[in-house]
Amino acid sequence: MNTPTPPVYPNPGRSSGRQKVLLVLCVLVGIIGITASAATIWYYYNFKAAPFKPVNLTVAEKDTLNSKLAALESGKLSELEPSKPTPSPAATTTPAPSDPAKTIVLSEREINGWLADQPDWADKVKFHMNNDMLGATFLLPIDPSTKYIGGKTIRIKVAFNTKLDENHKLHFSLANLSVGGIPVRHDISLPNAWLGDAKGVNLFADNGPGSFNSEFLQRFAAGIKDFKVGNGELRMVLND
Repeated sequence: MNTPTPPVYPNPGRSSGRQKVLLVLCVLVGIIGITASAATIWYYYNFKAAPFKPVNLTVAEKDTLNSKLAALESGKLSELEPSKPTPSPAATTTPAPSDPAKTIVLSEREINGWLADQPDWADKVKFHMNNDMLGATFLLPIDPSTKYIGGKTIRIKVAFNTKLDENHKLHFSLANLSVGGIPVRHDISLPNAWLGDAKGVNLFADNGPGSFNSEFLQRFAAGIKDFKVGNGELRMVLND
């Protein structure tokens, strides 16, 4: 008489261990995949940057912008109709200059629309304004003969602090600069020592290290009575 063979049951402990290993492997593969995808996106965004889409102003917007630029160049701002910009959060907390006859307001859209008409800048420069800060993003093509990064298009971001100092003179200084997405955070700049200690130096100063000392810049700054950068707009009041 044959003795029946008892059934063999899987070892619960061994099965549980295999499941844990598979789970860890799946998590690692997921992390590697996410990291690789993020790195690829970061690389293409900063080193193979796609051209900017130009801002196309309407005919009416172009006429308004041209009249502002002509009045700014001639100094006859009284010929302009009073500007009525879109209210911004900054405007609700800081009183805006109140001399309409000498006030000119330029919006971020108008400036980017003007850049769109410049063949060399149309798809390579984007201007932005936000709470006492003027900034721009540049797409810089690198010469193909350059080692390692030749033929790439690098994204460069720069921002300047703008304000009137205690002497009521225009202060314009470098705040942030990033090259190729380094540093990653937009509110952090490359070290000041790497920038020749240029951060915080008033570019409109009469003298001092790093200042441009350009006669044009000096005259421009001297002609400003009030200057305010809000969310998406720049407002200037000119001196007599």
